[in-house]
Amino acid sequence: MRGDGRIYRRQDRAGTVLPHWYLAWWGFRDGRWQELREATTETDETKARKLLANRVRSARNHRDGITGPTPSRRLTINDLLDSLLKDAEQRELKGLRELRCHAKPVRDYFGPMRASTITTDTIRHYITQRQRATRVRKGVTLVGRANATINRETEILRRAYRLAQHEGRVATVPHVPRLREDNARQGFFEPNEITRLLPHLQEPLRAMTRLAYLTGWRLGEIRTLRWEHVDHHAHELHLSDTKNGDGRRLPLDDHDWTLIQEQWTKRQYTTAYGTTAVSPYVFHRLGQPMREDLVERWWHKATTKAGLQGRLFHDLRRTAIRDMIRAGVPQSVAMSISGHRTDSMFRRYDIVSANDKTAALQRRREHAHTGGLVAALPTR
Repeated sequence: MRGDGRIYRRQDRAGTVLPHWYLAWWGFRDGRWQELREATTETDETKARKLLANRVRSARNHRDGITGPTPSRRLTINDLLDSLLKDAEQRELKGLRELRCHAKPVRDYFGPMRASTITTDTIRHYITQRQRATRVRKGVTLVGRANATINRETEILRRAYRLAQHEGRVATVPHVPRLREDNARQGFFEPNEITRLLPHLQEPLRAMTRLAYLTGWRLGEIRTLRWEHVDHHAHELHLSDTKNGDGRRLPLDDHDWTLIQEQWTKRQYTTAYGTTAVSPYVFHRLGQPMREDLVERWWHKATTKAGLQGRLFHDLRRTAIRDMIRAGVPQSVAMSISGHRTDSMFRRYDIVSANDKTAALQRRREHAHTGGLVAALPTR
């Protein structure tokens, strides 16, 4: 292997010496040893020499079998994200839509940057920008993204680097700071609020809301529920393709089964050509599942009319879980209904209301006054 490399500056067409340094060293790329060059953003000669020393050390480590080959200086974050998404598609991973959604702001910020130039400070700058970013939603200006959202975005960046490192395309992965996630939603519904809300909802969203309130299922699971997932003989609903990849069955009693029977009578619809067709979806609008943007629009309109502004469809999931626990349903059974896979995720939605706390203190006071004759609150 040749020499220790060199640093140099270049001139523009007018003959002016550019302020930043360039590196040149002997390394391995494309299956052979060759001279590699890299433009840096460094204007300090000492820092440029340190960067060159790192490149030379990496090349020598590869020669000695310690690390992989020198990464391509032309590799960008766009390249890394493209590889990550392609890998997710090939492996048929769940949550591909969410992956693309969270990758968009990462691509917008880092996209053309070269992977070899990204440092922890660069990532911190991105985090700061996302914390200060403003956006307008339903006429209201919101400042900053939630810590959990930012963590999902930076986690995608880290995953992209890890995959590239595994493939030998980058030598190192920058440290990705992680923010504390204490912004878990705290919304839930009381029975009288559901009674107020339902009359303002249009079908099929009203029926979807009733099922979500009963089961705690995710919006995506209800939207895409098909008749092939319904066992009419056993009165069961079967989800075979869920977010966490686990299928599950839910038997319904006669009272709850009426909801499904109502949808069975509404499965026919009139096409744009005036013919009659049958929708394969349990909850449909003109034969197709409701678009998420339409769900959001109808939901916002209904909650506003019901005086429940700010409530989310996902609050139905939290409510169902809380109510099952209140009713003394064992946690394992409740998790099998809602589809939660881990206790930690389940506990995030087991929300305690002010009424729960007041009731607990009243029970404690009664227990003290009666000398311990009052039954204890149910435990999990």
